[in-house]
Amino acid sequence: MRKPSARRPPHSPTIPNQAEAVHALPPPATLRVKKTPTAASKGKPRRSRKLSAHSELALLWGLLYDLVRAPVFLVMLLLGRAKLRDALQPIHRVSHFILSARATATLIGLNVLCFAVEFVYLRRWPMARFLETFAFSPQVLWQGRVLPIVLHVFSHASLPHLLSNMMALFVFGRVVERLLGPLRLLLAYGLAAMAATLTSLLAQGLSGQYVPTLGASGAVAGLIALGVLLSPLSITFEALIPMPLFLVGWLAMAGDLLALWMKSSDSVDHPAHLGGYLSVVLVYRLLPSKLKAKARFGLLLNVLTILFALGMWYLTRSGKLAFPALS
Repeated sequence: MRKPSARRPPHSPTIPNQAEAVHALPPPATLRVKKTPTAASKGKPRRSRKLSAHSELALLWGLLYDLVRAPVFLVMLLLGRAKLRDALQPIHRVSHFILSARATATLIGLNVLCFAVEFVYLRRWPMARFLETFAFSPQVLWQGRVLPIVLHVFSHASLPHLLSNMMALFVFGRVVERLLGPLRLLLAYGLAAMAATLTSLLAQGLSGQYVPTLGASGAVAGLIALGVLLSPLSITFEALIPMPLFLVGWLAMAGDLLALWMKSSDSVDHPAHLGGYLSVVLVYRLLPSKLKAKARFGLLLNVLTILFALGMWYLTRSGKLAFPALS
């Protein structure tokens, strides 16, 4: 016999228990709560612009600004509304410009230090011992002496030799370091030095004349080629004349290629420079994809610029394009 089921009144409301009532509540309206950001929620801090490497053009504009505001600063200083330490702003600006590319500054410091050591021992040692220590030769390679292999990349024959190489290293090294970072810059410098040394050794073997070589120009040549590819339109100043970086680099390359073509008998190791330029092929394979794309675009821009210059030269030489004479 079935028990009759307890029926609820037709209009009696169903009252859930407390737990069911909480879950049955509709989701609250969109509520925005301001939270204090913590160190974990912030993530990596953004890099300050003051820590980024400035270009030569930015440095020039900054120094011009300091020069223009100098009279105003003097007036404010006399009125007691400026501090004397603010007068050192141009010095801070220049020092930050120099030291912002730390790997480049380190390489320049090593070259200068090595030249100072050379200057000391050049007066104490005979020339033969000096070359055996600071210069590279095939005998050094056959004997497996590591010290000359390393030192010859930082050694220089004279003060003008050192200054010219360090100026090129400062200009192109800063640009390359800003794009590649300090570690990749040092790697590019080392690969260029190795390629320059091997190319010089090969050229001497083909000519049958072995001459001790020293200097950082082969390693710097590799940075020149990288700068021309990665940032061809960066502005640099040569004798206070603004020039795009690719023009300065191609002038250096053209000088070496012309010397090799004419078989110049000067004391410059042009084959080593050529090996440094070609080392860019090795460095390119180690670059990330974004920088590889940037290098390919830079190569295309360089090729188009050279073709345009050659076309203009041909049209002018053949008389098909004439410029009006200046009165």
